[in-house]
Amino acid sequence: MAQVSSTRKLLSASALMASGTLISRILGMLRVVLIAFILGQGTRQADILSIATMVPNALYILFAGGALNTVLVPQIVRAIKNDEDGGEAYTNRIMTAFMLVVGAVAIIATAAAPVVTTIYSDGVWREPQLAEQYASMVALTYLTLPQIFFYGAFFLLAQVLNARDKFGPMMWAPIANNVISILVLSTYLLVWGNEGDTSAAFTTGQIALLGIGSTLGIAAQTAVLIPFIKKVGFKIRPRFDLKGTGLGHTFSLTKWTLGFVAVNQLALIVVNRLATTATAGGAGAGVQVYSSAHLLWILPHSLITTSLATAMLPNASRLAAAHNMRGVGEEMTRPSGSP
Repeated sequence: MAQVSSTRKLLSASALMASGTLISRILGMLRVVLIAFILGQGTRQADILSIATMVPNALYILFAGGALNTVLVPQIVRAIKNDEDGGEAYTNRIMTAFMLVVGAVAIIATAAAPVVTTIYSDGVWREPQLAEQYASMVALTYLTLPQIFFYGAFFLLAQVLNARDKFGPMMWAPIANNVISILVLSTYLLVWGNEGDTSAAFTTGQIALLGIGSTLGIAAQTAVLIPFIKKVGFKIRPRFDLKGTGLGHTFSLTKWTLGFVAVNQLALIVVNRLATTATAGGAGAGVQVYSSAHLLWILPHSLITTSLATAMLPNASRLAAAHNMRGVGEEMTRPSGSP
């Protein structure tokens, strides 16, 4: 009976996350349609915007995202089970340590925006005839790279909620980002229309609207989680007493994950450098076209696999903390229909 209840709970949590993901992806597709309507698909301006908004997420995932997603929930669950304060002090130490790292990465990356842009775009963009377009890309990237900090805060808060079996907010919060993105693009359309030269550089006003608007979207996505953090009774307090608290072990668990993520990011760099050659000449199937296709074919994975895996992880972590490996195995096979 308990197993049936656990299965229902898992499926309910997965359905809640999948529905949030679906709505977010529908709004994301509307955003893509707006970009195509305003800037075109496979144009220089579309790729300039795509590179500038993709890089912060890519760098966040490279330096911290993989570690957060695979390591923190089990560690937080273990602390909730074993610590007298329900893991609050340990979790605050983790949050402080990771946000110091993420904040440093955000500052360094933003200061090095020209270098970052060079890595993620093909050298043809730095030819003299594209100097203005490349300057637009760098300027936009300066405005979007601070998103690394907000991505870090978002995923940290989300893991705190996930460890407490509150899965919905993480999947529904990106809706706020998509709504702001749609409003920003709609404002762009009202002010500048969709008949401009999409092979030219962006103006200063266009860069400010697109760059600041994009970063505000990620900040809003993060802010949505704060009321839910308060609702579960977790109090965020910076803790700098990091020595001798087991954080070294937590960080050591991220090594293989970071290696895996680094290889994926190298592949992303290669894809982007190849794709940006297509639009450098004026038009072609570049980064924005690739990203639009990716949004479609990754949808089943996002709706089903990610939702199930996220819902299973906290309970599997509790079973592992109790040294119940048989229970972990049962938790992993239950969604496939095994008894």
